[in-house]
Amino acid sequence: MSLNHRLVCCFVEVAGSSVNLLKVGAKRRRTKQEITDEKEEARVKEEAISSKMNQFATMQQEINNMKQQMAEASQLKGFFESMINDGKLVQDADGNIDVPPGYTAGR
Repeated sequence: MSLNHRLVCCFVEVAGSSVNLLKVGAKRRRTKQEITDEKEEARVKEEAISSKMNQFATMQQEINNMKQQMAEASQLKGFFESMINDGKLVQDADGNIDVPPGYTAGR
């Protein structure tokens, strides 16, 4: 008695993405509303970054202006100190600077 065994193979071709959704790591499709929401979130985030970059640039400019003002103030301080040392100006105890009494510019 001989038994004939037959092997039957079946191949199924599937077109579409629903099969991919059953896979473990598959991402589901996003709705139009989800896509719109994500784009809006990205836009808001980009605007916030741009605003912060502008604020940073403004602060850097203010720092540079203050450094320049400090340099000018330092030069003026040196100028006034030399004028006080030369006797052309006098400084009182409160730090106020004035022309000494009887001083004439032509001297």
